Amino acid sequence: RKCFVGQMLREAEQPQPQPQPVALADLVDPEGVNPQRLVDVMNDLEADAVMGRSKARRIISKAKKLMDKHLSIIVDTQTLKSGGRPGPPGPQGRKGYEGYQGPVGAEGDRGPTGRLGDKGKKGFRGPKGLRGDLGEVGPEGNRGIKGNLGPEGYPGPPGPRGPLGLPGKRGMRGGRGQSGYQGLSGAKGLPGMRGIRGPKGGWKVKSTTKKCAEIGGKMYKGICLKSSDIRNNADEYPMRCRVYHPHMWWGYHDVMRIERLFRTHTHYNMHHIRHRYQQGGWCHNFNAIMSFTQRHHYNEVYVRGHVFGWHPPWHHCGWWGCWRACRVGNYGDHRVGVYACWVG
Repeated sequence: RKCFVGQMLREAEQPQPQPQPVALADLVDPEGVNPQRLVDVMNDLEADAVMGRSKARRIISKAKKLMDKHLSIIVDTQTLKSGGRPGPPGPQGRKGYEGYQGPVGAEGDRGPTGRLGDKGKKGFRGPKGLRGDLGEVGPEGNRGIKGNLGPEGYPGPPGPRGPLGLPGKRGMRGGRGQSGYQGLSGAKGLPGMRGIRGPKGGWKVKSTTKKCAEIGGKMYKGICLKSSDIRNNADEYPMRCRVYHPHMWWGYHDVMRIERLFRTHTHYNMHHIRHRYQQGGWCHNFNAIMSFTQRHHYNEVYVRGHVFGWHPPWHHCGWWGCWRACRVGNYGDHRVGVYACWVG
């Protein structure tokens, strides 16, 4: 800029036509800026020379901008009024400040629809999404084929007694039942008429052993015992035997001796008694004093309470306790039943 000012001054020193005097107020900027402002700025720069360095730089920068904008206008105005020739073209000025952004224009017409683009490549599989809500329950499917029968489970404890069912048809007359309990003695009757005096009698000794042998029984510790074949879970009374239950409290060895008396064969192990799921037990529900099987192993033994003091193993024990089966026989299973017979 200093070079430009010096060049202008040298051209002014050259002989030129006498210019007409022009007042400073006559210099009018086409953009409406008075050149007197430039002079005032320069005066302010001289007055404020004592100011700080940073403020001076700002003022000088402001003055240079005004000089760059209006110097050419002042010179051209003076040259035209004095009738001088135009000088050489000046240097290109700096780019002006960016103007204010204008308002948004009206929306243009929509262009024609473009052609459909080519189908892109298949993308990568995305991540697995979250699990959806539970759907509605579908219709019931067809019933499957019947499966194979599973293994037999352990017998459970006896359930509660169910309600009384409808009376069925009258069945056939069953076999003779067990002897009932002896009734109460009746009232004493009236004395009868005196009978005829009989013949003179004599002494007669009754042999219990002989009477027991006559009915087919065997004596054991003064008790007449007789056996029978039991095929069901019911008493099978021997013929000519008045059954009763002596309170003897016999033990395990008595059970073994009685088995030897009434066993039908010797090819079995009488000492091998079932210890789990025993179908016999120490019970009072049958009149037989004893029943036993004749197997090589796992034999069932039933004894009547008070006649024997020895207890066979329990049927089963669980969290609810232990219980006995109390079966004197099984269907299709041959047992030897022993009864005590009264021979008085």
